[in-house]
Amino acid sequence: MAFGDYFAIVPMDGSAYSKAPEDQALMNQEELANRMFSNGRWSEYIWGFTNEVAREIRKTHPDKYLVQLAYAKYAYYPQGFRVEPNVAVQVCLSSRGWWCPAVEANDTKVLREWGTKEPGRPIYMFNYYCFPNDYTAYREGQGWHVFPAFFAHTAARQAQLYKQYGVRGIYYCGVPTAPDDYFVTKLYDDPALDIDAMLEEYFQLYYGAAAEPMKQMYLRIESLFSDPKNYPLSIQLDQQNYRQSEQFAWGCVGTAERMAELQKLMEQAKAQAQTEMEKRRVRIFEREIWDYMVEGRRKYEARAPEGSLASITVPKVAGAGGDAQQVNWAEAALLDGPWYHEGGSLASRRSLGGRVAHDGEYLYVELTEKCDTAKLQASPQVYPFDTWEVLVGRRRALPYREYAVGPTGMTVSLSNGEVEDRLHHPLEVPGWKASADPSAGDEWVAHLVFPLETIVAGGVRPGESLFVGVFRAESPALSGVSPVRVYSWARGCTWHDPTRMAEFKLAE
Repeated sequence: MAFGDYFAIVPMDGSAYSKAPEDQALMNQEELANRMFSNGRWSEYIWGFTNEVAREIRKTHPDKYLVQLAYAKYAYYPQGFRVEPNVAVQVCLSSRGWWCPAVEANDTKVLREWGTKEPGRPIYMFNYYCFPNDYTAYREGQGWHVFPAFFAHTAARQAQLYKQYGVRGIYYCGVPTAPDDYFVTKLYDDPALDIDAMLEEYFQLYYGAAAEPMKQMYLRIESLFSDPKNYPLSIQLDQQNYRQSEQFAWGCVGTAERMAELQKLMEQAKAQAQTEMEKRRVRIFEREIWDYMVEGRRKYEARAPEGSLASITVPKVAGAGGDAQQVNWAEAALLDGPWYHEGGSLASRRSLGGRVAHDGEYLYVELTEKCDTAKLQASPQVYPFDTWEVLVGRRRALPYREYAVGPTGMTVSLSNGEVEDRLHHPLEVPGWKASADPSAGDEWVAHLVFPLETIVAGGVRPGESLFVGVFRAESPALSGVSPVRVYSWARGCTWHDPTRMAEFKLAE
């Protein structure tokens, strides 16, 4: 069909649905317990509206199609009614996330539902090849490196499913890491291709005399990435999405022993390459893939060992009633220096500091920086410029909450993993507040106040612990360097990697 035969009507990329009672009544209550990213919580709401528009379009343009995504909370086919026949569907799946068995099973369910309800419906794919790379916080070289997401055999299985369910076209959101871009494109052109024969042909024609070690290296990386048994048992059993993290990449998959094994294959390939073209192609793989992996492993090992994870006791002070100005800060615990460049052990030269205390009802955090406050840069959405950011969870893992305040005193509170696996999900936290006064001229002082009963889901009590990441994001206007720089109070703590957050023990 011509491009003009389709018109898209896709809602926002988020979960901030209407709070109106008539809209909330359309939410599928049975889906509230579904922890998968792709589910049917709002399918009746979105697809019901889509149907209304489709019926009107058919009156005036009977040969045209309305296009809707099957995505996130409206990925499942709706219950109780059929989707209009003049609606084309683009199914959004976690194409490189099938190392998590629950994701593969759920993605297959979504595709099967849409592919079997009404034969002949135009079905297309929206495949996320941008992940896992887009999960990294890659700033100033301080972020972590992903383990390469090679997945040729998984892609072959997916291509067969696309053929089985009548998929007509595929959109690439990002490009698969080479050489997977070649394999994926060939498979989508002809899903009947034998993937093992294709791999053999590719490596023989591309690497020549170095073909065998290069093929074995690819297959080993693919197997390590794709096999759920290389990840924690929870990933093999839980019915929820998981994302690659630095701990998964280098603590579980790319271990030192496995990297040594891969290094031998890399050396064999370099030794066996004969022609200048073969040597050049091996060198390209080494520089683009292998060197990146080696650096990722090095960064992981360079971070503070488990035994030196930051831990402090947060003293209990006299009740201040949630007013930071009434706190006896002289009795608070210090968040003194040095602070560190995010994700590493390099001490920052910035004059950063802080104090923390609680009174049995509230947690009080004071954060300070000696700087030219006239250069502080505010963002209309708090992020991404000058901010103080505090991440808080009950353990060093998802879920955790994210609190931030900017120079104008504007705040934001978000959840991560608390609502399915959603990151940066808007969250109203009763009672939390912050101020960030830059008026001193040479010092920026922020105060953040958190009710203990709402700071995390279920609250926390004296005698218990919170796991906390404390960060200062610095704008280019202040640092003179682009992009935004991030500093952490805890050594080795990376923004949005909860495995390195500090333990705050609340004194009784």
